[in-house]
Amino acid sequence: MILIDGVEIKTIEDGLTWNGAKDTVTRNLSFSFLYNPMREDIPKYKVAINSRVEWKEENKTLFLGFVESLDYSTDNDNISVNCVDFASRLIRSKCVGRFYGTLTELANKICASFNIKNGISDSTTQKHNIVSTGDKTYYEILQTACKTLYDSFTLYMDSNTLKLQLPTKEPIATFEIGKNIRASSFSQSMSEMVNKVIMIDNDGNVYGSVENKSDLSKYGLFQDVYNYNTDISNNVEEARKQLKSVENNGSIVVNNDNNCISGQYIKVIEPVNGFEGIFEILTDSHTIGSDSVMTLELNNVG
Repeated sequence: MILIDGVEIKTIEDGLTWNGAKDTVTRNLSFSFLYNPMREDIPKYKVAINSRVEWKEENKTLFLGFVESLDYSTDNDNISVNCVDFASRLIRSKCVGRFYGTLTELANKICASFNIKNGISDSTTQKHNIVSTGDKTYYEILQTACKTLYDSFTLYMDSNTLKLQLPTKEPIATFEIGKNIRASSFSQSMSEMVNKVIMIDNDGNVYGSVENKSDLSKYGLFQDVYNYNTDISNNVEEARKQLKSVENNGSIVVNNDNNCISGQYIKVIEPVNGFEGIFEILTDSHTIGSDSVMTLELNNVG
């Protein structure tokens, strides 16, 4: 069920699309419905730029946002509606000033500016001091704070609430080649590998290193350098973030499951070679209709 400004649209055409990506945060919803104000046999639903849009299934709100663009065709008697959720305002709005406080305090302040709810109840007590001269967006303020605390995280909107998800690697669904996967492709690359990082001070003196011993033994040396930063409390952990292993990426096309969205984890099984892997969903694209299907871009995490 789709509602525009609280009114249910009952002439939605087949092929609603819903997608998102871990890196871009914003989720998008696109659909079309019958529309021609000159015809008496077509309901005259109203829609405009910035109209509030909600998509619900089984009493659960899957999307809440606003209309970003419209495309009306008199020849086809329909109007195409493209929507974004409220995270888009955090991403597109730049800020000026000093942002000081814990992650929760920063989120409280920023969410209040956009009249959205803060669902981030982070227990960390570290105080962040982030300054923007107009070069950062509100989202980048929160992203900067999160990056100092966590190696991996996902900020996302749940209805009208901003939330923070940390990796659990617990799969929410299992897909097996030859059973419930329509199409798939997988790739491996070591082009970005870094398995040892040397730490140096401002004078070029080496004072330590971090390494991935397993990759170093298996693939040989791929080395990078980290410069000590006096403003960072744990330089060893920052240097460790520069380590990169083999990239194992994939893409699958399967029957739609609205629970499978960016930032979540799934299990993929390849029975011939006995491979089972846990993959993080990097991007998701769902097409809802007579043949509901989704495409997931994946990264192997274990």
